[in-house]
Amino acid sequence: MENLKAMPTLDAAKTILQLQVIPKAEKSILREESLKQELADDERTLAAIMEDRDTGVALPETSPYKSYGEWIDQLNKEIKTGNGSLERIEVTKAELLAAKYFIANATEIPV
Repeated sequence: MENLKAMPTLDAAKTILQLQVIPKAEKSILREESLKQELADDERTLAAIMEDRDTGVALPETSPYKSYGEWIDQLNKEIKTGNGSLERIEVTKAELLAAKYFIANATEIPV
């Protein structure tokens, strides 16, 4: 209960949201399209190298990977990370919506 006494005022909370939280959330959300493109590229690359592996195409000499398996594992990690980032953006959108609603509608509660 001690921490509740240290809570910011409603106006201070609104200011923090407007100056720090909302701009950061909006910037994060702007990355969504590039993340979707990266994810689509990774998925296309994964499909292509799996096809090459399955048809016996030799691993390119310039490849930084020692095997198709290593390359596939790396792409699967990148795809998982990309999906996690897109899921986080959905949460950020909800947080942004809540912050904007709070700023527009919250009023001090008489004590």
